[in-house]
Amino acid sequence: MVLWPAVFITDITTFLMTSEHEEQARIHLNQYKIGKAYEYFASQWLKEVFYHHISPQSTVCFMRARCVPSRRLNLDPHTVWVCCVKKTGEIQSAYCSCTAGLGQTCNHVAGLLFRIEHANTTGLTSCTSSKCVWVTPGKTAPLPPSKLKDMDFKKSQYGKKRRASN
Repeated sequence: MVLWPAVFITDITTFLMTSEHEEQARIHLNQYKIGKAYEYFASQWLKEVFYHHISPQSTVCFMRARCVPSRRLNLDPHTVWVCCVKKTGEIQSAYCSCTAGLGQTCNHVAGLLFRIEHANTTGLTSCTSSKCVWVTPGKTAPLPPSKLKDMDFKKSQYGKKRRASN
């Protein structure tokens, strides 16, 4: 993780604004912490992030992860990657194996970018005397049958409009 590029919210904003329709980019960014893309990161749908430096002479690197589909947990995870400039964190391109991923800016890509940004802002990518570690989410286990009274329901905020305060 020490080798990860310094990707921050400004880099994500620049990439989304130049790669998406302006309206879609605004939705992604205005709903940063309550949007579906951030939920992929926060709910640990994104698995371990892998870094590839390409070569010592290369100015760019790749970051790759798998992302569990939110609607169909039993399907194979999507493959998500981003290409970043090593020194600046500027995002050059991105891809996801989902249908929307061909446009470079699906929620899975944004979720991976939010995860990288979180690692940078919380200091997980800085070098200290201790070994850098990231708690990798485990494999998604099949959901066992349960009684309704034993279930804990959590309502997603995705797609909800904020009420105007009076």
